[in-house]
Amino acid sequence: MSRASASELRAIGYSAGNLGKNLLWSAADLTLLFILTDILGLPPGFAGTVMMLALVGDMVIDLSAGRLAAAAERHGIGYGHMLWLFAPACAASFALLYALAGEGSGDAAGIVLALVAFRIFYGLLDIPHNAMMPHVVTDSRARGRVSGYRYIFSSIATLLVTLWLAPEVSAASLSGKSADLETFGIVAAGLSVLTLWIAASCFRAPVRTPEIPPGRVRILPRFSTDYVKLLVLGLLAGGASAMFARSMIYYGTHYLADAEAAARILSALVLGQLAGTIVWSTASQRFDSRHVLASANAVSALLVPAFLLLPTDLQPAGGFLIGAALAGVFALPWAILSDVIDADDVRFGCRYEPQAVSLFVTVLKGGAALGIAAMGWTLDAVGYDGAGSRSPAIATAVVGLTILPAALGGLAASVIAWSLKGGHASHARHLEQLANRRSAGPLADKKPDGDI
Repeated sequence: MSRASASELRAIGYSAGNLGKNLLWSAADLTLLFILTDILGLPPGFAGTVMMLALVGDMVIDLSAGRLAAAAERHGIGYGHMLWLFAPACAASFALLYALAGEGSGDAAGIVLALVAFRIFYGLLDIPHNAMMPHVVTDSRARGRVSGYRYIFSSIATLLVTLWLAPEVSAASLSGKSADLETFGIVAAGLSVLTLWIAASCFRAPVRTPEIPPGRVRILPRFSTDYVKLLVLGLLAGGASAMFARSMIYYGTHYLADAEAAARILSALVLGQLAGTIVWSTASQRFDSRHVLASANAVSALLVPAFLLLPTDLQPAGGFLIGAALAGVFALPWAILSDVIDADDVRFGCRYEPQAVSLFVTVLKGGAALGIAAMGWTLDAVGYDGAGSRSPAIATAVVGLTILPAALGGLAASVIAWSLKGGHASHARHLEQLANRRSAGPLADKKPDGDI
């Protein structure tokens, strides 16, 4: 096998970790609030607040995980070892969470504790896996391709959730019968550990001159203009663009009153994501990723409102097109983040890789926290009280949550993405500058690091 082929296989193996991560994350993101309100009967405002508090705690964990990953890298432990260690713990806590939820006993305390444990361990494996990305490939164009691989695996995981878990919980809500969540939790946990261990075994830590000088490890990276803009894009992606899929179970169950509708639309959306990943990753080989990301956001912002104009039987087709657009929205920021990390390494004379990744993930999840909480509070305000809720106000609220955040967020993100600086040519210059600096010797031109 040629060196290029082996490198490509390692990139695919690394990307497979996204299946393991997203199988757990998308299950919780798409169904957990619905399970709390419609199956366990918790008030939607309370359930939304619980989810937000769990994610706020998760944000603290992510920042700590970034610092831990930086310290581990400094001491030669490496990112892969963290995956070997924390993947089983994360999977076990997820399986416990869905086993408790599947009992339908309303054991809110046990569910909250399991949710907190799941979020902690997820952060401890998510940050090092994402921090591997800049080292899997170094070329800006190739990073667009690897981002595509990652998103394909993420979409496969979401497809499993939409085909298995989403119809299970929606049917349980409409029929009043219990949902078999325990089986899904066990299967998802096993697949998660397997794929994350594959990712860990495929990653080859770079052999390079240490880039962090002696001193205490920072919690946060240094901030450039492009990095701040990327954080805003992460907030919009997690809190606004993701609301279309996040609200779909409510849309199908309480607006269309069809237990299978959400599964059909979400499945079509995921298939669209698979197709869209090929389109956007191919485009990013030819055009700068920032322009491709801006285009993806603009297309999604136009397609989401048009979804409501479609007859019900054509809405899965609309979901397919929206999914194709959202593939670029969610995949390309990771390629751009890797390039920004390199650019800031040149700019600041020191590499803040785990910190930059952890803060980006923190903001991404912060957007999700705000989105989920807003769903719960909005439903509470219109009198939603679970599976039997039916009223024009509830139907209007569900439609608004499905359409407005994704459309408005997409427009804002398109403008911000277009204003990013840099591209393939400038990144090539940054790589050359980094190579020259490293060849000058250890810690050349380094600024002293410090805690903040």
